[in-house]
Amino acid sequence: MQKQNSNAMENPFQTLHQKLNQIEELVLELKSNHSEKPTEPTNDLLSIDQASEMLNLAKATIYSLSSTAKIPVIKKGKRLYFSRKELIDWLNTGRKKTVDEIQSEAQNYSLRSRYRSR
Repeated sequence: MQKQNSNAMENPFQTLHQKLNQIEELVLELKSNHSEKPTEPTNDLLSIDQASEMLNLAKATIYSLSSTAKIPVIKKGKRLYFSRKELIDWLNTGRKKTVDEIQSEAQNYSLRSRYRSR
């Protein structure tokens, strides 16, 4: 009777091997699915509505900024298009420096000017 129980019990190494194989298959499947996904373009074009939503500005403000060349815009016929990347870059130009950044720049400037005056 003991032989039947030992035969009925699975080998733990065999079970572990099966589980590892299953994990490997899942990982390979995830890798293949991930590599098949198309990458989003970094320079995709936005309509005025999308740009307005992205920037959280009224469409009238966007029209005003684009007509005075204060915002990067692409005009094709009567339509306006905006590059997502260019809009993000444009937003970053308005970034104000922190007090620490200003102090660091001031220290670097004073160190450079000391060396120049010698």
